[in-house]
Amino acid sequence: MQIVFAINELKPAKLINLSDDGFKTPGKKQTAKATEKHNPFRIPVNNKFANIEEETSSNAQVTVTDDHSPTKPPPIMLALTANYTHALQEIHRKFPKTENKLTKGYIKIFPDTEDSYRKIITYLTNAKYEYYIIRPRNERPLKIDVKRLPIDTNIDEICYVETQVPLHGGEATIISLNLNNQDALIIASIHIPPSSDNALFTLDLEILIQLGSNVILCGDFNAKHIVRNCNNINTRGNNLINFCNNTFTELIAPTTPTRFGFNSASTTDLALIKNFFYPFEIFSLPELNSDHNPIKIAFKFNYDITSNYLTKKTD
Repeated sequence: MQIVFAINELKPAKLINLSDDGFKTPGKKQTAKATEKHNPFRIPVNNKFANIEEETSSNAQVTVTDDHSPTKPPPIMLALTANYTHALQEIHRKFPKTENKLTKGYIKIFPDTEDSYRKIITYLTNAKYEYYIIRPRNERPLKIDVKRLPIDTNIDEICYVETQVPLHGGEATIISLNLNNQDALIIASIHIPPSSDNALFTLDLEILIQLGSNVILCGDFNAKHIVRNCNNINTRGNNLINFCNNTFTELIAPTTPTRFGFNSASTTDLALIKNFFYPFEIFSLPELNSDHNPIKIAFKFNYDITSNYLTKKTD
């Protein structure tokens, strides 16, 4: 019996290169091919200050610039009289850069410089034209009209004490009526400019309603909402409604518009009432030559309380 062993051919062993520190060199199948790296996106780096000379104590100069552009003078309101066209022609001839705009029976004349403003006023005064000027807010006098005071009221007892109330973006004129045997009534005429923050203006309202227990805030809030007789809603209107709901403040507005634009009308002059529970009526009065109508609030302090009690006769 013969036994045959099949012996396969032995493959040569792979060469393994070991360095002195034990590093193993990988084989050809385990190495990746070297590829050329190409980055199509390149960021240009440029030193913009390379051409600037170093400042020394001998040539260093400081230049102060005023970033505030000069403010334009307020408009001049020229009445529409019989000879107003002659005045406009003369003003346009002498001051061609002025602009004119028609508004509610008057011509608004917008001078370009303070010098033109003074010369136009001098011309209108000497020619005896009917006009008036709109003073800036910081130059307007503060006047308070109190009607229907008792006959025995001593006017000298009405005192005025100026108190500064820090506000963030709004403007307000505030009076305090100290009534006999009652809490003081705080009345404020407020203006929230369109440039103020739509969310932070409520901080000013919160400061004002905390001045007393009975507060009335009236003025131009520049806030629009359909619940207060406006055709649209803006961000400030939503924030004002939320503020009134959170502080339990009543927001009232007249039924007719208070602000009139070129092709629009809206109700932006409103009133906020805090803890003053009297019946009232509010109106929009077309009495001023302005794009805003004043609002009038009439509170009814003397009113009859109806009784629903039923009287029965019993034995």
